[in-house]
Amino acid sequence: MERISENLENLRKRIDIACQKCGRKTTDVQLVAVSKSFSAEFIKEAINSGQLDFGENYVQELQEKHQAFIGQPLRWHFVGHLQSNKVKYVAGYIHLIHSVDDISLGKEISKRAERFNRVQDVHMEVHTTDEATKFGVQPDKVIVLVKD
Repeated sequence: MERISENLENLRKRIDIACQKCGRKTTDVQLVAVSKSFSAEFIKEAINSGQLDFGENYVQELQEKHQAFIGQPLRWHFVGHLQSNKVKYVAGYIHLIHSVDDISLGKEISKRAERFNRVQDVHMEVHTTDEATKFGVQPDKVIVLVKD
């Protein structure tokens, strides 16, 4: 478990150095620890080391971890491909969805967030390669998705 604390400390130092080199503030960088497949014990150690942002890419695993840490000031990120039918399970508490790739998903997120009187922050995923295993909106459809 000590290794998590050490790794986070080293990573934060590297972020600080990189920010200094390019003239940015370290506070402008958000470190998201992807906790996929890690147990609650590992997450606790990261929390004890000051980590508050955690990313998951499976809704069921995210739900379990969210329940395990209710009351903690954590920010949960969804970093995988989110299906429209799964939005209802995360809409009440998710901090940021990193992978919106089509209009119907965006509309479902907005509809579900409204039920919790929230505006959901999202990142758009753009498909820039010919890899069939990757998701994302096609570059020529980005403006349409943003406007809708």
